[in-house]
Amino acid sequence: GEARRGRRRARDDMAQTTPEHEASFSEDGTYVLRVSLPGVTSAASVSVDVLAGRAVEVVAGAFALTHDLPFALDADETASRVKWSKKTNALTVSFRREKVADIQEAVDLDPDNLYVCADPEGKKGRVLRAARDVEEGEIVMVCEPIAAAVHDDAALGACAECFASSPLFSCARCETRYCDARCAAPGGPPPR
Repeated sequence: GEARRGRRRARDDMAQTTPEHEASFSEDGTYVLRVSLPGVTSAASVSVDVLAGRAVEVVAGAFALTHDLPFALDADETASRVKWSKKTNALTVSFRREKVADIQEAVDLDPDNLYVCADPEGKKGRVLRAARDVEEGEIVMVCEPIAAAVHDDAALGACAECFASSPLFSCARCETRYCDARCAAPGGPPPR
């Protein structure tokens, strides 16, 4: 409330520097933000706020950081852990995302490269994000398709079941094209 507005007014009145920071997913799916705050000697002088469930704001002395989260928090969620290290003058803020961790495990993602998160704009549900620059032509993920079909433009030149383009025949009932009787049978072979 009033204390937060006072901190923001004080912060706005002085020049702020963005501190060095890094963020990544740990092996258990926890999202960890590490913020280096040289010269800050006490946790009491550090303010950590979650902004609208979409970002973390860290303010300490001459430092101010607003870090967008790769997922949206529910209205009642906050950081699962905030730890200050006197030894390194660093703040660690952790967010445990059970659903995200379960999804990442299910599709076997390396969280240092890719992670699943809620679309920050709230338009697309869950999305896959790169946690690093991806090189042109680099394969980032391989998975089995949920569904596959021949596009209408190619329907006359490919088997509707396995997508082969070798000699095709048409189904007598529906004119769908197949390469052999095995593909024409219900539950034929998987696509190649």
